[in-house]
Amino acid sequence: MKIIKDIDYYNGLKLDLYIPENNNFSTIIEFHGGGITSGDKSDISHICEELCKHGYGVANINYSLYPNAKFPLYLKEAARAVKCVFDHIKEYGGSKNIYLSGHSAGSYIIMMLCLNKDYLEEVGLSPLDIKGYISDAGQMSDHFNVQQYERGLDPWLQRITEFAPLYYVVPGIKTSPILLIWYTDDILCRKQQNLLFLESLKYYYPEADVVTKELEGSHCSACEKKCDDGEHLFTKIALEWLKKEN
Repeated sequence: MKIIKDIDYYNGLKLDLYIPENNNFSTIIEFHGGGITSGDKSDISHICEELCKHGYGVANINYSLYPNAKFPLYLKEAARAVKCVFDHIKEYGGSKNIYLSGHSAGSYIIMMLCLNKDYLEEVGLSPLDIKGYISDAGQMSDHFNVQQYERGLDPWLQRITEFAPLYYVVPGIKTSPILLIWYTDDILCRKQQNLLFLESLKYYYPEADVVTKELEGSHCSACEKKCDDGEHLFTKIALEWLKKEN
């Protein structure tokens, strides 16, 4: 494994690149959580290393946070990160197979890219260019910190507007395969939001390829829970799904 840290991908924002020993590898682009107010790519470096040890390239992304960011800046930055990987991963031995993976706020970001084509189309890509999406405890309604910091609302109100992935589940929607993870003891209404997303997507796109995992535990705890072999539960679940998709 080779790790190249702090590659500048757009306007001073950085990504870390994890390169496996094998060639023609698939790549997973990872987005950390933290409510769009905190967090850093280093928070999920252990997941990136584990995925890379199994032969996957990983790009681990930082993006702008509140109070310095406002919607949709971090979505546009995420699209730029994806474009950077698409443009350069072949130089490191990667294939065209690229997945997006996110945890909590990171999941919110990737699902907005998945469902609202405008962000990726702005950089010359389509959501369907992505091989698949891995959503770990993502918010499918308006993000609570968009409500709090930009709209002056109670952050725990459940709203579905243009700030919500669910808003873009409409007639004619098509998506790449999705791995949808939620937890029994997640934050307010997160499980219910994911179930609503699942049912809505299946209604408007009956052929949707969605694998779901309801896990015992709290918010994104699969990234912290180790299995008997020392690897984290999230890694195990992601690898099982990735092997079926490749």
